[in-house]
Amino acid sequence: MILPVEYPPITSSPEYADLLSAILPRKSGRDWLYNNFIQLFVDFSYFDYGEIRFRENLFALNKLPDFFYYQYNPFIHCYTVAEDFSLFFDADRLVDKLKAFIDNGYYVIVYLDRHFIDAKHKKGSLHNALVYGYDDSSFKIADFVSESGGYLYTQIYFSDVIASFGAEHALKREFGVDSRCKLVMFKVKDAEYQRDDVLMRKLIEDYYHERNTTESYECLRRLSDNQNAIWGMGCIKHVALSLNQIASAADHTYERELSRMTHKELAALKGVHMLLEHKTVMKDRIGYLHEKGIIEDEKRLFEYGSIVDTMKTCMNRVVQYGYSGRVEQLTLAVSKLDEVYNEEKIFFRKLLEEPWAGVARK
Repeated sequence: MILPVEYPPITSSPEYADLLSAILPRKSGRDWLYNNFIQLFVDFSYFDYGEIRFRENLFALNKLPDFFYYQYNPFIHCYTVAEDFSLFFDADRLVDKLKAFIDNGYYVIVYLDRHFIDAKHKKGSLHNALVYGYDDSSFKIADFVSESGGYLYTQIYFSDVIASFGAEHALKREFGVDSRCKLVMFKVKDAEYQRDDVLMRKLIEDYYHERNTTESYECLRRLSDNQNAIWGMGCIKHVALSLNQIASAADHTYERELSRMTHKELAALKGVHMLLEHKTVMKDRIGYLHEKGIIEDEKRLFEYGSIVDTMKTCMNRVVQYGYSGRVEQLTLAVSKLDEVYNEEKIFFRKLLEEPWAGVARK
């Protein structure tokens, strides 16, 4: 039994990747994608150096129930969470229980020991993985276990799932896990979702003007603790500033592996990754709007493709810094971010000055 999944265009946070994996195969799933994931902001809720997020913030698939916004998502049929699901069954029954959940149409997000998925991880490296199916010997899962740290569809054998929850890895002990909810189950359905081109244009305007004027989001988290958030294209400048600060403080005397990056460096790398995904989805969105006859000038698609290419170069520079510690790679990355910012300012000014078929300008 395998539930439908589609590789998501946004993997910079598992909360986005897992949900989009399940939603995109559904009717109107891509319409929903294009109406969301437009606006960005810098979230200062948890770290003083800030983290880039999409306007939807986190979907909080593995957080406490108060943080859930499934009820605002037109594709989510039902969901449930458990803080300590060892109360429901023991390790010996785990495989049968997970199979039963999947047979009943539930996608399951559960903490597994990454060592049993990829041996390069140490035992006890717990991480929440999306379980979406099974065969005769293994569960089909999605997790960040590839050599590059990228999102990957892979598998874990039944025996290794049990080992993840054996006495030495029992999830009733914390292990430094970043959430008290150890299991989330949710069902996804088709939705009669209608793309809202007026909202899409307004969100693009907000992104361009580096402001937040739109509150009509289906998965909006309260942002009362983000009064000083940086919005829209300002996020590019924020990431560039962070990279400059890292370059100024960098130790030039050694080469090191990506795993030795500090939390601030990793946040900056994740920010660059999210910016690249934002540009990639924006290019797809523009192509989609051109295909629908809403944006008439085909040149816009090719112009934005150039911005995506510049952002890819920036991403490559930051990854090279992560592996080598060579500060000149950060300097080159910052110059590419400056190019992206300037090119987007020109691009969106032209795009928003043009009429969109069937979409009134405000």
